[in-house]
Parts: sequence; structure tokens; C-alpha cells
Amino acid sequence: IDPMEGVPMVEASRTIQAKLHEHQVEGLSWLVHQYRNAVPAILGDQMGLGKTLQSIAFLAYLKDNMQVSGPHLVVVPLSVMSNWMAEIERFCPSMRCIRFHGPKQERARIKQEELTDVREFDVVVTTYEMLTSEISYFRRKFFWRVLIVDEGHRLKNEKSQLSENLRKLPAFYRLILTGTPCQNNLRELWALFHYLLPDVFTNASAEKFEEGFDAQRGVMDVVRMKEARSLLALLMLRRRKDQISMTLPSKTELAVVCGLSEYQRTWYKRVLTGVRGEILTTGAGAALEMADGEWR
Repeated sequence: IDPMEGVPMVEASRTIQAKLHEHQVEGLSWLVHQYRNAVPAILGDQMGLGKTLQSIAFLAYLKDNMQVSGPHLVVVPLSVMSNWMAEIERFCPSMRCIRFHGPKQERARIKQEELTDVREFDVVVTTYEMLTSEISYFRRKFFWRVLIVDEGHRLKNEKSQLSENLRKLPAFYRLILTGTPCQNNLRELWALFHYLLPDVFTNASAEKFEEGFDAQRGVMDVVRMKEARSLLALLMLRRRKDQISMTLPSKTELAVVCGLSEYQRTWYKRVLTGVRGEILTTGAGAALEMADGEWR
């Protein structure tokens, strides 16, 4: 099943300051199509294909072409939060984005000064940890138009605190970004479906997925795997780098060679010789020196 079948192509909003690759235009079109049909989505492109840019272009299209205002919430790992903020500023500077992160006093300031009026911002970017700390606030204060979860494979355990907190948030539309949607068993895939459509993929349906495929137990039911793939085609768009034609800059490798510090030399000698550290300073241990990568 081709997930792009019947999906009308759209153009990126004029506020996007980037030229999208062909596969990114298709991803944007698919996201818009899913939104119009109120079908939650998993954007499962392989790492490096621009899931963040496609998501930003999607939010910009909603605002500029469909007149759908926010607020939108993007929940990300702390390690990529700065990247999200930078890419929003770079690719869509007109999008009003608030970074929700910091100690308790800073969060209180953001609530009081920046989040009082939903007409004054478009997107809130926060982390898993901040969401957990402020779950009551995020639940009662806003009804989110689009809720995006980056690195959504963290939701593969439906009993995790993150998954439970995210399901509590009121949102019109939910989008998962992940480069690894399914790895070990279909139960992980069910957990993603359960987050997106909890009324459809209830707890009672989890067992059906478990019986379909489990690499650790050596279980593989071909019929159920085909059925799971059919469901995936309705909810997920995934492209691999070897499936698309995209011209990338040539890779440059730079090798930096630096010598060991005295502290590092001491520990290398200790590990390689098994001699106690205090002995290395005298006797035979002191004679050990590194020359051309070899001990002598």
C-alpha cells in the first residue's frame, strides 16, 4: 500500500525560508492530507531526511494557507531543543515560538509574561522533563491544536510516565516523529497506535499485536504482520535514504591527532602493564615510553 496514493500535492508556505526537497514536499502534503482527514500521523523518515523541517513547514501551512491558528506544542528531548529553536528561527522566522524550559522561577516567569494570551504565540517547545513537571499546567491551561512528539519511539512503553502524561493533554491533532517506529515486536507499534488513537487501539487489542511478531521470542505470524503493515500505511509515512534521490554536499573528514597528557600516559601504562600507579614513577615502570604508537 502506497501511503501517498490519493494525496494531493501542496506548496510550502511563503513564510518558509528554504527550498524543500521533493520528498519533503511529499511529506508536507501527506501531513496536510492527514490533518484534513483528522487522522493522526507518524512521520517515520530515516534520520537525516528533515523531519523537523517538514514539521515546521506543516505548522506554517496550517497558519498561512488554512488559517488554522495555534497554540501548538512540541515535546522534545533536551538534546535537540536548541536545534528545534534554531531551525524555527532559520526556516520560519515569522512563527512566534516560546522556549519553555528552566528552573521553577524561570518557568513561573514564562507563564506570567509569555503564555498569558494564546494570540501572542504560535508554538511552545518544551522537553519531556518539563512536561512532566508542569503536566497540570499544560492540561488545564490550553487546548493544543497540534501536539508533536519528537523521537516518539520513547512512547513504545505505554505505561511510561511520558506516555501517560502525553495522553492526558487535550489536543486536536497528534503527530509522532521517529526514525525507528518498530524494532523488536509489534507491541511497540501498538503502543504508538494506542497513543494516537486510544479509543480504537484499546488495551484489549494489545495481545493481538503481541501474537503477530516478537523477535526475542522468535514469533512471526505472516498474516498479522501484513495486517499491521496495512495499518501502518494509513498512519505512517516512512522513507529511507536509499529510496530517494537527494543531492547532498560531499562529506569531509578531518582527522585530529593529539598527544596524551601526562595523566593519560600514566593510566595507559597502568592498564597495559598491570603495575600499581605508585610503582610507575620508579624502576622499570618509569622506563615505559610511547614511541610511534608502541610501548618500549
